Amino acid sequence: MKHRRSAPWSGSLRMLCVLMCCSAFLPIFARNGQSVRIETERVSIASPTIYEVNRRLSPRKRVLAQPGEPGLRIITRSVQYSDNKKKSVTVLADMLIKPPVPAIYQVGVFPHISSRGDLRTQDRFYRARVMTMNASAYTPHPSGGGTGSGRTANGWPAGYGLVAVDPKVIPLGTVLYVEGYGMAIAADKGRAIKGNKIDLCFHSLRDARQFGRRNVKVYLLR
Repeated sequence: MKHRRSAPWSGSLRMLCVLMCCSAFLPIFARNGQSVRIETERVSIASPTIYEVNRRLSPRKRVLAQPGEPGLRIITRSVQYSDNKKKSVTVLADMLIKPPVPAIYQVGVFPHISSRGDLRTQDRFYRARVMTMNASAYTPHPSGGGTGSGRTANGWPAGYGLVAVDPKVIPLGTVLYVEGYGMAIAADKGRAIKGNKIDLCFHSLRDARQFGRRNVKVYLLR
């Protein structure tokens, strides 16, 4: 016969019930203009976003594999008032009631970058920051805006998924997800790429011209 193990936070949950009862039935203790109130606050915890590399998906494709759900914390405080003004706050309990469920996206990746940088050894990335950037497009050849060397600033062969950034804004080597473009690595820089600008490398001049110039959301991953 299997014995069900009690939840590790059951004791904390019992304490929370006691504190909530105190806040409901004994909210204020007053004496000589001084009062103490037991207050509880429900704090929503944002759901993290995870990008998983799926090499069976076509490049640029993104699929929601798991919807996210926010978590919940309840903070209970003892608040001391003097003449109806808050004087001091003491945290009595800070309990995680429900952990957040991450949103998981599976994304395809071009073979050209599947063995570059962190993509070589890692398949799961957490979204660390989101930026809106002005994106331009080029090809590695001089006719498409490239230098003609065919190499990025870090020495890799230029190609789809290796993008140019301002290293003061996005460090070289950072793994990115660019809306409308796909997974990428910040691997190059340029004299005209300053501030919130990003230059996306395409295979062909036709694709680069079709993309043109537009504002995109860039997700910095870690």
